[in-house]
Amino acid sequence: MLSSGTAWQIIPWNANLKGKLRWFSHEERDKLKDKIWTVTKYISDTHGCVATVDFRENCEPLINPEE
Repeated sequence: MLSSGTAWQIIPWNANLKGKLRWFSHEERDKLKDKIWTVTKYISDTHGCVATVDFRENCEPLINPEE
């Protein structure tokens, strides 16, 4: 979900991007978090903005039984 501003002709001061991630292992989770943080930092630095990343972990990895 992306939300930012209420008028099409005005550049908003803030924008929020929200979503959900699923992973198959704790290692994969850590890789995803690192990539998201890296991309967010580079994009915000490039445009002279400040960005924050907030991860809320509320589920364990999806691991299917081998059988």
